[in-house]
Formats: sequence, structure tokens, C-alpha cells
Amino acid sequence: REAFETALRELAFFYSFTLRGELVFKLKTLLEENPIIAEDLGIRHLLVDEYQDLNPCDLHVIHLLEQYGAELFVVGDDDQSIYEFRHAYPRAIREFVVLRPNSGDFQLHLCHRCPPSIVKLASAFIRHDRARLPKPSLTTPLGGPEGDVAALQFRSHEKEAEGIAAICHAYIDAGL
Repeated sequence: REAFETALRELAFFYSFTLRGELVFKLKTLLEENPIIAEDLGIRHLLVDEYQDLNPCDLHVIHLLEQYGAELFVVGDDDQSIYEFRHAYPRAIREFVVLRPNSGDFQLHLCHRCPPSIVKLASAFIRHDRARLPKPSLTTPLGGPEGDVAALQFRSHEKEAEGIAAICHAYIDAGL
């Protein structure tokens, strides 16, 4: 691993590239070392989607930009935090309004994305998270399809990919 990281640093220096996963950290470092850059950027409004999936480094960059005048508009749902592998910090969305008393909390109660059967199943599963924000149950528009829910289990990631691809092909072949 050490040899790989050394070679990667040498290549990055020689070819002058940055890996996508390093961009936020590099911005954080740049803003910390040169705060005038944040002022020069002049960001007045910052829209952040999927706030529940940001990690501490992401959140620190947003905090720095906020310190230099950026007004935040964030969107997120602690029930939908799915990036634990990249250290997502859903507590940030849970505490957003508390840490910013002049902010507002606007909740959506109607789900247009999923049919009722999926919303019902997901709500039953999510309600066991003791740290989640209290919120009313989602509803779905009247007249939409009920939807199908199936529990699938595969022996490996490869078998899962093959199985899902087969399901997709079956739907396409059926004209759905």
C-alpha cells in the first residue's frame, strides 16, 4: 500500500492531476490556508442537496463558506442517509435548525417517487432508528400504482448484479 501511495503521489505531481475523491479535502485545505479566497469567491447563496450524506470534511467546507457570507439552502432527509462507507454524518441534518436558530424547517409529506407499498415498507423499517427526526408518515398521491415489493438475496455481489440485470431484461422484454 505504501509503495502504491508513493507511486500515485509521484504520478499526480508529474501529470498534475487530482483524484475526484480528494477535491473537497483540497478545497478545505485551500480555504483554511487562504481565507481570502473564500471572500474572493463571493458565494452569496449555496444550495446543498443530500445534506444527510455529507461527511465531516464536506461539512467543514460548507461551514467555512458560510463563515464568509454564503447563505445556505440545504435539502436532506436523515431517513435516506446511505453513505456510511464514506463517513456520512446524518446528525448534521438532524441538528441543522438547532445550530442555526434563524433557519427554517420545511417538510414534505407527499412522496411522488415511490408507490404506496414501498413507502409503507420503508416507513416500517425506518421507524426503528431511535436517532431519526420525528416526522409525520409520508403519503403518496391517490390513483397511482400500488407497486410490487420483493425481497431478494444473492450469494455474492456478482450474482446480485447478474440477478438484477436479468430482472431488468425481463421488464424490458415485457415492454414495461
